[in-house]
Amino acid sequence: MTEIGFFDEVAAVGSEVLDALSQRPDTAPYLRRTRDVYQLLVEIHDDILNATVEVCTVPTLAEGQRVLRSLHHEALESVFRARRWCDELEALGEDLRFLPAGVTIDGVDAWRRFTSALQEREGEVAWLYEEALYNMISRAETARTIEDRKDYMYKVSDELVAQKAKFDLLAKRAAAVARRR
Repeated sequence: MTEIGFFDEVAAVGSEVLDALSQRPDTAPYLRRTRDVYQLLVEIHDDILNATVEVCTVPTLAEGQRVLRSLHHEALESVFRARRWCDELEALGEDLRFLPAGVTIDGVDAWRRFTSALQEREGEVAWLYEEALYNMISRAETARTIEDRKDYMYKVSDELVAQKAKFDLLAKRAAAVARRR
């Protein structure tokens, strides 16, 4: 089980959504917004990944603590505001909340939880990231040596890279199917 499994679920249900949408000729607008949400998740994951990699490069545990604080709720929320993701998160949640008529998926509840969180703007999405990252941050903050922290953070970085790649693939799939519409 991954440390940041919520986003694995978001990727899995996204794949299910795209499979269902690809069967319909009238879903191009929804596909474009699905592409947009996954592109935004790639950007957010990239920011988180930058912090986890930075933790691995600092020379002291104290400096690592400073970088880890950038992954706490308030810091994440501030980044979302500074990057102007607030309105985009809300709009994506509203646009994607309901699947197009006639499109059904098994993971509809997971999709609705995800899109509802997006509608709550940066605060809720920052909370989702903090919740998903909580165990990772706690474990990293309590590491006794720099080497232990680095080893652990590299494992977390690997998970983030894998999720980011899934989101990037989903964005590309959505764009490709939308172009065919």
